[in-house]
Amino acid sequence: MVKRISIPLALYFINTEDIMIQRYVLSILLSSICLSLLYLIIEYGIKDFISPTLPFSMIISTVVYFILYTAFGLPTSLLIIKKLPRFSIISLLCYLLIFSIVYYIFYTLTYNPIPFIKNFEVYIYIVSTSIVYWFWCNIMVSKPS
Repeated sequence: MVKRISIPLALYFINTEDIMIQRYVLSILLSSICLSLLYLIIEYGIKDFISPTLPFSMIISTVVYFILYTAFGLPTSLLIIKKLPRFSIISLLCYLLIFSIVYYIFYTLTYNPIPFIKNFEVYIYIVSTSIVYWFWCNIMVSKPS
């Protein structure tokens, strides 16, 4: 006797593009949360990391990174995910290039007494931003067929 599996009617109407959008949003959200934690650890150190203002700082930095990832990371990943395999070093280099341009623009728009090239923290932020987004995008978003 063969047992039939019934599929709910709602699953027939699920669009694969909606699933891809949800995965992109989830990858951006996870990247923003991870980068916010890294940012707070880099800026305040481990011993000052636990403070009463931590939830507020975490929420604000997550929102800021979510907006920046959506504006600059999402269009880049939409182009990269179609052409390159998952966990490609070339895609990581593309993210490094895009995020270094973004960091340079925002660094020059704000007043900073230290030049862009001499500031060591900028390199840490560029590399961490790229690696975190590259990792979560490759984990969450599958290559379209």
